[in-house]
Amino acid sequence: MRKMLNGTEELVSYIFDILEEKYNIKVDDVPRSVLRSIVSELRELEPRTDIVERYVTQILVPDLNKKYFDNVRRYGKMFGWGQVERQIHFMLGRQLSQLGYTVHMKPIVYSTPVDLVIEQHGKYLPIILCLGKTHMKIAAYKWNKLRNLGVVSYFVEVDRRSWKEGKLLNIIDIEDLEEHFERFSKYRLDLKANQYEQNLYEIWRKYIERGYLALRNYIEGNTVYDLLLVGFSKIGVKKIRRISPNNQNIIIRTVRKIVKALKTGSIDKAIILTPITLFDKIVNEVRRQAPYWLSTEISVRPL
Repeated sequence: MRKMLNGTEELVSYIFDILEEKYNIKVDDVPRSVLRSIVSELRELEPRTDIVERYVTQILVPDLNKKYFDNVRRYGKMFGWGQVERQIHFMLGRQLSQLGYTVHMKPIVYSTPVDLVIEQHGKYLPIILCLGKTHMKIAAYKWNKLRNLGVVSYFVEVDRRSWKEGKLLNIIDIEDLEEHFERFSKYRLDLKANQYEQNLYEIWRKYIERGYLALRNYIEGNTVYDLLLVGFSKIGVKKIRRISPNNQNIIIRTVRKIVKALKTGSIDKAIILTPITLFDKIVNEVRRQAPYWLSTEISVRPL
């Protein structure tokens, strides 16, 4: 007879093992409400490992896949050129990181904000994106300003045809970029990192590589999320910016909105990005406003 699974933790752990090892569905991909429902049903059966495995294979995984495709189909309609413009630096950065470059998102180089800086073996090359004619003047201004400071940057033009033809991630001639990097990259740059964009990119990339759809600056209800990640779960990523001591109620209002969204099911999980100085205040506010079972759905990460 197969092993009996009596404890809740033991049961959940076994479900996670099956999802991860057999189906490559990560633990934090599965909505907790789904797991709570399954654990409640299975505990009444006094399940053995073979019963749980059959339940996960025949019921849980098909249900999760249905939820995934329903979510992506619904929110995928909202992904167009506007979304491309908002996150093209992420999309391009991921492609370049796969080539072995370290990517810095939206840093400031000699007081000039650029879209990307790629780094390899201590050498740096700024990349400036030009998104159609409306951005040409701004992009050209940045390129010329850096050139006047003795810094050569790589200029990339992107237009809507790239998106319509499905060639967005092939907008760069890789051989040309690598030759440019070898000829013009510098060992030292006055570079100020953009920690917010970098953290957002790391979250974005983690979920994109799991097959999630990502929407930048998406409005759900009355809350604007910096990212809405859509897959098995709907995950809202929200940054709370630096606030003055007199505006502490911004934290209260933000956490209240997120708790409400979790309770109504408009999102399944929330990730809050915050300056380190506000970390303790936000964690305490989450504990105060959210029931214990709900607060586990809110992750707070300091910048």
